[in-house]
Amino acid sequence: MNNKTMLLAEERKSTNLSKFLRILRIQNDELLGDMANKIGIMPSYLSSIEANRRPLTPALMQKLVNSYNLDEKDQEKLENYIAEAARSVEVDLTHVRDESILPKYVDTALLFAKDLSTLGSAELDEIKKLLISFNREEKHNEKRDLYKS
Repeated sequence: MNNKTMLLAEERKSTNLSKFLRILRIQNDELLGDMANKIGIMPSYLSSIEANRRPLTPALMQKLVNSYNLDEKDQEKLENYIAEAARSVEVDLTHVRDESILPKYVDTALLFAKDLSTLGSAELDEIKKLLISFNREEKHNEKRDLYKS
């Protein structure tokens, strides 16, 4: 088997997300086209999501949740499967306030991308809390700046 064939075989492997979507269709006696129409996308796009070639966006996830009345447990499963199927994360740096330190933003984002896999649950929770506190502090400063104006 050559490299190209191996890559194609990897792409065809079912993910938990694709299995979840297929089971959901079967439980509702629907074909792929039926589900696609129900959530407002083309069948080919849904097929690409199931083949893990396109992401299931938050908006589409919400349409699935609403269209199929998914309970909290199934919503949580779906969120986990989406995260599991994700191959990449995009970091938008178009709104960086200080362009002179743009390389530091890029370096920091790359450090997260390279090293997150080595962290445990407690370490990830700690980082998440820290990032949330930065976000809250930033919002607080923005409000304070508005009142000064």
